[in-house]
Amino acid sequence: MKLALVAQARIDTPLGWMTAAATARGIAGLWFDGQRHHPGALAAPNDEHNPHIAQLRRELDAYWAGDGRTQFAVALDAQGTPFQRRVWQALRAIGPGQLGHYGTLAERLGQPRAARAVGAAVGRNPVSIVVPCHRVLGRGGALTGYAGGLARKRALLEHERAPIRHPGARCGDDDAPIRHDGAPIRHDGAPIRHDDAPIRHDGAPIRHDGAPIGNEGARLDRNGVRPRRAGATS
Repeated sequence: MKLALVAQARIDTPLGWMTAAATARGIAGLWFDGQRHHPGALAAPNDEHNPHIAQLRRELDAYWAGDGRTQFAVALDAQGTPFQRRVWQALRAIGPGQLGHYGTLAERLGQPRAARAVGAAVGRNPVSIVVPCHRVLGRGGALTGYAGGLARKRALLEHERAPIRHPGARCGDDDAPIRHDGAPIRHDGAPIRHDDAPIRHDGAPIRHDGAPIGNEGARLDRNGVRPRRAGATS
């Protein structure tokens, strides 16, 4: 759908330059330079005094000057499919400092099996920051894709003091931390199996006394071989 843009302007932010675009009804887009789904050159005059763009700039200044708790009130005119617009509207219900999840959004929209479609719509959000797609996390709290880049997503959430994990941390399905190879770890840093039994660094399970064990629980020697029982024949 071709936008009937009446103005555009460049806006400098702590996370880089952005381009704002407005129709007669409100802000139609706010994109970081180089982000995915950027529309490219816009057929609209540069007009920093457009009332919608001027209000957007004031609210962004307040957002960056404070702790990110600004509630944006500027009128919006984001163009998309009916489903996309429903998702974008749902995003605005996630307040500063709060976090949402794709599955939760799908349930809120009455389509609990549409998490993937919701994720696609979130990724197509044309009004960054104001429509807070950066507040949506993946399964287990993972910082999943963001059109403006994960570094900006983390920076926005940290500015808003949202409860996110340390850089590089990932989560398992049960919200327990996991290693870079995907194996879950205990709070003391030791890797664990799905049954919560501790394992060695080579992945072999161990008993509580530190001795390695086989898959059926039998003790192994230092070479990983299960000793034969007395009287056993080869």
